[in-house]
Amino acid sequence: MKLAIYFNSPSLGGAERSMVHQIALMPKNWKISVFVPYLEVVSEITELDAFLRKTLFATFPFIEIIPLQYPAALYSQSRFGSQAKLFEVGLDLLHFQLHLRHFNLQQYDAHWCNGNKIGLPLFLFLEKEKCRRPFVWHFRDYPESRFPYSAIWKLFAHTRLPLFLVGNSDSVCSVLKTIKGRGQIFRLYNPAGESLKFRPWDGNKKNFKMGLVSMLAPWKGLHIAIQYHQWLAKELSTLGVKEVCIYGANIYRTKGEHDNYAHSLRDLLDKFTHETCRFEFITNASPPEIFSNIDILFHSSLRPEPFGRVILEAYMSGVPVISFSEGGAAELVNFGGYPILKHHPFAYYSVIKDIIENGDRTSCKIEQARARGEEINTYAKSDMEKLIRNF
Repeated sequence: MKLAIYFNSPSLGGAERSMVHQIALMPKNWKISVFVPYLEVVSEITELDAFLRKTLFATFPFIEIIPLQYPAALYSQSRFGSQAKLFEVGLDLLHFQLHLRHFNLQQYDAHWCNGNKIGLPLFLFLEKEKCRRPFVWHFRDYPESRFPYSAIWKLFAHTRLPLFLVGNSDSVCSVLKTIKGRGQIFRLYNPAGESLKFRPWDGNKKNFKMGLVSMLAPWKGLHIAIQYHQWLAKELSTLGVKEVCIYGANIYRTKGEHDNYAHSLRDLLDKFTHETCRFEFITNASPPEIFSNIDILFHSSLRPEPFGRVILEAYMSGVPVISFSEGGAAELVNFGGYPILKHHPFAYYSVIKDIIENGDRTSCKIEQARARGEEINTYAKSDMEKLIRNF
């Protein structure tokens, strides 16, 4: 099997980490070409390139990394919604189609795209070239309903491509069923992947550190977390929660809701009147570093998450997880985590109080969470095997 895998971004985010660890589950005798997009200079892929080499090159004898220039304007419009400049998008799509012709993509036995930014132009290109090789469109989020994606989904009913639609949770797969066309639908859970050290719960500590782990985007709810700690500063300080670490950056250079969000978080912190809690922003840290440093994870996404990789990583590290339980994240947090309703700060406080003051119950929940994490890792392997059998 000669497989081409197309990454969605040059940055090393959660989706990219998941894809690298899913490649590690593939047969070792496959010949794999990994296409990594860059927008302006090839050096943009340095961190992801290094992670690919570190994780895969020792066990895969036939693997290569190919830089792929992606139009910067088209990339930035990918989250811009109805305000997108359709003429510019059309020109960039055409330009990228011409660029793809330089790579002799017909040589591959299958094509696997890791997200919508690369999925849309690649699908159009392979359809135009009358390719009849399996095409895997891996949805790292719920399918877009806006144009031009809405038009692409209609093409699924007419394509001659052997089409595989992959969702990273049962929740995503349920939505994919509404657009599948001729495609087959498969669930492919994300594995934890990294070597994470499990820590038993230590309830005798005097100070506890809260962690927020996500890219900086409004729907990730980081501002909600900051507000909770502002409103409940004295109460949380009494429990020993006096520090919040925010791990993440705006790793996707796109327009729309991402713009200036990091700056707005800083503005929000400037209004923080209590000195009982310290906030720290950390832009670059590996999962083992993150989960060895925090005591509790708050997964604060305001919209349904397709999976919630950081929840799984916390489970495998022995870190309790508080989360709004929606979407794919519910498939994790409802088994071993602490689900709470959105916009209920007192519920947030009550759960933290329970975690800290009821150590035996917390230890039991952490063990349940680890068992769920191991189960998800097992599913990740069997899901991959099932998908590959259908190629």
